[in-house]
Amino acid sequence: MNINKVIDQAKKTAGRTAAYLKEKTFQLTDTPAASVAELAAFIPAHHDTKKVTKTFLGRSFTFYQLETMGVSYYLEMKGPSILQLDARTKERNIVSYRSYRDGHKQDIPIRFP
Repeated sequence: MNINKVIDQAKKTAGRTAAYLKEKTFQLTDTPAASVAELAAFIPAHHDTKKVTKTFLGRSFTFYQLETMGVSYYLEMKGPSILQLDARTKERNIVSYRSYRDGHKQDIPIRFP
């Protein structure tokens, strides 16, 4: 087995384990939380979301912006793939997801204020 495949598999396993532990902790403490994948499903479905689709070199990209309940969301997608997701309040950043950097962290729950 290739060493890069072993490292990728280890990252995925660690990410799944961390996601499970965080999810259970948030459930036990009744802390509101959502994963990047859940947020990426929520943002396009919201009725106040602004959507822009652009084509670059024959590939379509979709950009979403949403402000609701004191939180600003920004989502970039290429087809079903999440490229970037940001969520922030005026006081702090909640999440700053980049697919090239955080691809293995898509299912880890994030605590919301």
